[in-house]
Amino acid sequence: MAVEVTPLQEHHLEGAAALLAARYRALRLLLPELSPAYEEPAPYLVPLCKLITRSPGVAAVRDGVVCGFMTAFALPDFLGKRCAYSPEWASATDGTDDRRLYEEMYAHLSAQWVADGCHLHAFTVMASAAEAITALQWSGFGLINVDAVRDLAPIEGAASAVTIRQADMSDLPAVIELAQALDRHIAAPPVFWPHGERDRSQWLSQPGSAVWLAFDRDLCVGMLRLQAGNPEVLLFLEDGGTAHIGAVITTVPARRGGIATALLNQALQWARAHGCQRCHVDFETANHIAARFWLKRFQPVAYSLSRWIPGVATAPQ
Repeated sequence: MAVEVTPLQEHHLEGAAALLAARYRALRLLLPELSPAYEEPAPYLVPLCKLITRSPGVAAVRDGVVCGFMTAFALPDFLGKRCAYSPEWASATDGTDDRRLYEEMYAHLSAQWVADGCHLHAFTVMASAAEAITALQWSGFGLINVDAVRDLAPIEGAASAVTIRQADMSDLPAVIELAQALDRHIAAPPVFWPHGERDRSQWLSQPGSAVWLAFDRDLCVGMLRLQAGNPEVLLFLEDGGTAHIGAVITTVPARRGGIATALLNQALQWARAHGCQRCHVDFETANHIAARFWLKRFQPVAYSLSRWIPGVATAPQ
């Protein structure tokens, strides 16, 4: 049966939300510690209804049934560029010919995004949608970021001679120093992902936020920040049962000494004590040191990809 790609309208949204719920159910088969609350269409309808009133989208319809959809919103400044961003709840397909559907829907929308001044295009896609990720890669997208989750069981066999304690406001100078070192690392080759200035004192004063410092004798050699609940993450991690790792760093001389693992174990213990069910981290794929560490201990739940359109796209005459 032929597929028609048509503008996304309100009557398509129930079908679109059902596709997202099915994709999430497939993800939970891989990670049962994820919340069951997002296995039904209802949680996706609220953001979709808001988005279609201000952003274009498309629906793929086969025999009167929505078999795919795609939409996005404009970010005024992402990595210094105006960006069309499609989060993990803004595109999906039904598992039938996913690659072709993604390619055709993106072909319809990409010109509109460029016409809106968005020469940077970005998607976040649930890890259960392998064909969608492949389709985006064949459309010129590359991986830039990974969201990953694990349960709260302690990591066995992790040992380090460092002393770990929770930071307070008297430790702010050490927290700032380590946070700035992390920012420099992420902004440098091969990551090239600069971050703006942030108020690090909030890390120590915000409710539900905790920072741990690792000490080798009197020398501070590592830091981890954890937050219980974070509205700026994946939709299906907003249930309140997720602890989010916001920053981890060990000093260069102290690396490979088990310090990051010791800090992580402390964070997992804190998360258990605060009623969380899982732990989340995100990291840049080009941050190879971080990627190697996290992928040994966490399982990806979503991948983010981007594509830069260098010139002004024009339709053939």
